Amino acid sequence: MNYFKSYLTAGLFLLPFIAHSQISNVQVAAEGEQIVITYDYAAQSESIDNITVTYTTGDETESKEAVQVTGDIRDLTPGTGKRIVWSPLSEMTTFSAENLVINLTGERDKDKQEQCENSLKLADQFFAAGDYESAGIYYREMIDCTTCNCNPGDILHATDQLRLVEINLKIKNEKDKVNIAYLFDMATAEDGGSMHGISAFLLRNEGVGAYASFRSNKNFYSNARRLSYYDSTDDDTDTPLDLDGNGLIDENDVDPRFKSKYALTPLGNTRISSWLFSTGITHKLLHSEYGAGFIYGGIGIGANGIDAEYSVSETGYVENKWLTNGTKNLFLSPEVGVIANVYDYFSVMAGIKYPISLTSNEAIKTKGLSAMLGVGVKLKSIAPQDGYSRAGTYLAYVLDLPGKAGPDRLKSTNIIGLSVGTLSYHKMGVYLSARVNPLLLGGYESGIATTQNYTYTGVSDYANGFVTAGFTWMYFYAGIGLSYQREYKQYLDGGVEKWDVSWKSSSDGTEYEPEAGFCTEFGLNLRLFDHLLLRGGVTFPGFKLNSKNNEFTMTSTRVLASLGIGYVFGPK
Repeated sequence: MNYFKSYLTAGLFLLPFIAHSQISNVQVAAEGEQIVITYDYAAQSESIDNITVTYTTGDETESKEAVQVTGDIRDLTPGTGKRIVWSPLSEMTTFSAENLVINLTGERDKDKQEQCENSLKLADQFFAAGDYESAGIYYREMIDCTTCNCNPGDILHATDQLRLVEINLKIKNEKDKVNIAYLFDMATAEDGGSMHGISAFLLRNEGVGAYASFRSNKNFYSNARRLSYYDSTDDDTDTPLDLDGNGLIDENDVDPRFKSKYALTPLGNTRISSWLFSTGITHKLLHSEYGAGFIYGGIGIGANGIDAEYSVSETGYVENKWLTNGTKNLFLSPEVGVIANVYDYFSVMAGIKYPISLTSNEAIKTKGLSAMLGVGVKLKSIAPQDGYSRAGTYLAYVLDLPGKAGPDRLKSTNIIGLSVGTLSYHKMGVYLSARVNPLLLGGYESGIATTQNYTYTGVSDYANGFVTAGFTWMYFYAGIGLSYQREYKQYLDGGVEKWDVSWKSSSDGTEYEPEAGFCTEFGLNLRLFDHLLLRGGVTFPGFKLNSKNNEFTMTSTRVLASLGIGYVFGPK
């Protein structure tokens, strides 16, 4: 015994041998009749479950296993300061510590390793098959198991895969989105201005979605009165006649019946008005945890028109006005582009279009390939299983606001109005709308126009009545209907302000004939908070359309802004 202690004290034998790089910082010391071994265990590519202690002494070359050992030798977990106590004299009667070399060998528990391998194999198989729910269960089982001690490399693989599982589950369970975006579009006509508008699109997680867009330049909304209001016109085409044969529509071409009332002088300025409506499909290309990429493609129909500025004199009142004879260049416009949905709530779209003329109005040249850009936000998420089952029905109060009116603007407003229809995020709906101005039920007195002692003040009011029907699609609506209009003007009769019905259309120029005809309209049905409906658009009364010899004309008497608010019944 004293011989053993003396060697321990001298430290001649403390020569540890390490069989695994995961084991480090091995220290050997004597405590009484025991040998204490401390070490650190850091998990690397493979795990260690058990430690075997072997040794050689003296001149021995064959290692022997230390049997009477206790401490951190079974079910290991990574850590520092691991401790093993060996009692050599408990397993042998004599022991020589001369040239003592201690060897620590790590071993993997076969049952635990098999359990880890099976879980990982099953998880990878489910992941490859697209069964992310089952794959996630087995990956998490590996990571969370406190007794398995799976290989660190496998744990790292399972952790990375579990992150992919969560991303794919999010993508798989993600709801479809309805976005609305501001759209900037380059001009479609030579010398025309760029266009601005709105695009609404349904981005579906699986399958094909849809989109619709409308844009126009600012001149489209700037009212250009129909030239035939003042000039002689062809009864069939509603286009001005060049009565004096000089090749121009000027003051000499004013209807002789009204020569004392109107005088036109061209100012030589022209402008281009443009609009374009398009619709098509969307389809997802890729998805990540930060967003998704979609492609869209469709076709649009639009028109470019030309207006001219005139100085208009009416019974002593002179005003510069933009007038149009309705000349349009009608075109189709195929388009394609991409949409990036970022962080679920925001979207950026970019695309190209190529207008193709359908008519040959030489005064307006259609441009070729051009670009468009848009930025938008998500308005609603829809679960496909319950969001597409049926359409919602809406009921809305609507009114029409005049672009220009007399002192009492309310008198020119169609304040009695109602619209009812159906809305869907992916199906076409229908609607019916009616609006009327109370002036039609009893307006200003007439009779001033039959006298000669009067002058026009430049102030007018309108009385309108519209009945329209059409379709809803995405956030847009468009329809056609019947319009009925009366125009009231303010005159000075002997210095006294008086109102009268405007006269123009009768055979002798002394009686008024109301203007009845067609009207068109389009706009947005903006659905908020599931049930609130905000409606806004424009209406074109006195609408006329003509195509002859591949020349296309489309005119209306004026432009009215339409507004409404309503409630949507039915699904969210």
